[in-house]
Amino acid sequence: MEYALSMDGQKLWNFKAGTPGGTERYALRRLPIRRDFYVPEFAPYRSDPDVNPYAGANPLIYNGNWTGGIFREMAFVIRVMCLDAHPELVEAWRAIIRAGQPPEAIAVMSDMSAVSYAEVGGRIRQALNSRNKVDEIRLANELANHFRRQYARAAEVARASAR
Repeated sequence: MEYALSMDGQKLWNFKAGTPGGTERYALRRLPIRRDFYVPEFAPYRSDPDVNPYAGANPLIYNGNWTGGIFREMAFVIRVMCLDAHPELVEAWRAIIRAGQPPEAIAVMSDMSAVSYAEVGGRIRQALNSRNKVDEIRLANELANHFRRQYARAAEVARASAR
């Protein structure tokens, strides 16, 4: 852990392959956590020299009151949206990018109504806390299928806008 957090460890995480301190063959492209890593003298060696998570004027501020009590539910949502439907998600983004990121396709991708805060605190929490594990599995299948269809629809919208 000490090495991973050391400056040498941070260089290994983010420096380009073949540069002093970087990997030999493939860049890992992981953003270092140390603020002092993002200095101008390292920019030529970094995999993504223009990326600095500390440079923004509006940093992400975690509000535990909003999400602290729904951590398990959020992990479930991320799984069904991103992991269970991963091939469809990838294909949708490929189609959207090829089409020049049409706003109507982005709008379809951005629809989170199936996993809104109310849904997470309601039926998703209820299924995860059910004594019957089948309730969770049914909901996971239902939501994964919902997102598969949504991603396919977004890809269709993107392809149609490119014509």
